[in-house]
Amino acid sequence: MPKTHTLLQLHKPDSRLLVGLEKVEGVCLAAAVVMAGASLVARFVPAFSSTTVEWLKIPLNTSAAALACGAGLALSTVEDSRAANVARTSLGALTALLGVASLAIQDHANSLGALNRLLGFSFVSLGIVVVFAQAGKGLKGWASDGALFGAGWVVLSLLTGTLLGALHVFGNIQADLGEPVATALLFLLTLSAAARRAEYGRFSIFVGRGLGSRIARSILPVVMVLPISRELMRARILRHHVFTENYAAACLAGAGTMVALGLLLWISWQFRRLEWEIQSLSLRDELTGLYNLRGFHLLAEHALRMARRSRQPFSVLFVDVDNLKQVNDRLGHAAGSQLLVEAADFLKTQFRETDVLGRIGGDEFGVAGQFSPEAIVQAETRLDALAAQRGTYDTPRLSLSMGHVSTDPLRNEPLDDLLERADAAMYERKKLKKLQAV
Repeated sequence: MPKTHTLLQLHKPDSRLLVGLEKVEGVCLAAAVVMAGASLVARFVPAFSSTTVEWLKIPLNTSAAALACGAGLALSTVEDSRAANVARTSLGALTALLGVASLAIQDHANSLGALNRLLGFSFVSLGIVVVFAQAGKGLKGWASDGALFGAGWVVLSLLTGTLLGALHVFGNIQADLGEPVATALLFLLTLSAAARRAEYGRFSIFVGRGLGSRIARSILPVVMVLPISRELMRARILRHHVFTENYAAACLAGAGTMVALGLLLWISWQFRRLEWEIQSLSLRDELTGLYNLRGFHLLAEHALRMARRSRQPFSVLFVDVDNLKQVNDRLGHAAGSQLLVEAADFLKTQFRETDVLGRIGGDEFGVAGQFSPEAIVQAETRLDALAAQRGTYDTPRLSLSMGHVSTDPLRNEPLDDLLERADAAMYERKKLKKLQAV
């Protein structure tokens, strides 16, 4: 049976996912701090300034901003502490200021200037995330989540650029030694910030319990990988002249369209399933799984119209579970509920799938379908005989009182009138059983 959650639980993050994210955040922060610290050591300690660690020499502002950002994110896990909040806000502001300083660096001689500007923008964004790390869904939350989007854009840009360079998609382009380290450092910090915001902001949709969260988690890898894959394919196709430019664009557009169509179909089926579940919840009785009064009326009315249209007989059987109150008083409500479930299961086994079965009262069930007067009498007799055989020494015996009516071809009785007559017939039968017992 699928796991269900209450409406209140659906709005809360999944605790198991949060625990996993906390572990990921801790590992990423530790790795980022070690890398930033090693970079500073390699820069200022002569003993470590050999060529073997040249790749660690990322821009000074980047190392300092990374340390400040990592410390601020670590403090964001501390709640209800004024000192921790002040320190986190200060570290976030310092991160943003160091980012601004990187943006001000003008170096057009090589790609380091462009790298500095990208890193500067990302650290300004991460500084804002740190300052408002614990903000909810108000204006501060919007600012924090928006800044995280900006940092994510830079990370994806740097990762894609590093991948394109490693694959020599555009030829042998010489990259700065520190660029992969800076990219990895920024990736770790941005991932940590995303894990932190998943608990408070709009990124919490990825750690929720409901259908929307499951869809978001399923589509996320496709959304992240698809654009990058498209650009890689496009560059490869054009560089190796696999197709002409017009066919290359057409093939990639077609592939993107088909992937989007596949996502659309999958999402549509998920929502169709959700609609079915919602409809089932509104029409089904939670205890027995049969239709509730609303569902029974809706489907029995439809069955009655279909029977009249095809000139078929139609009958209604009204079933009452005897002595339910005494069972509740003597054995408890759990035993009474079990007796109702047993009655529902018993009725399911005795009727066709096309018949409409419902729990239409506390201890009352209804059956409606295309039965002739003779067939409904036979069904009632069979149910009475089989019910008497059920029950053991330690469980209450299932006793049913039933009444039935069939439609009159000369009258167009509504369903409510049929149910009322069947109910009256059932009570007459119940009275007769009590008199016979005396």
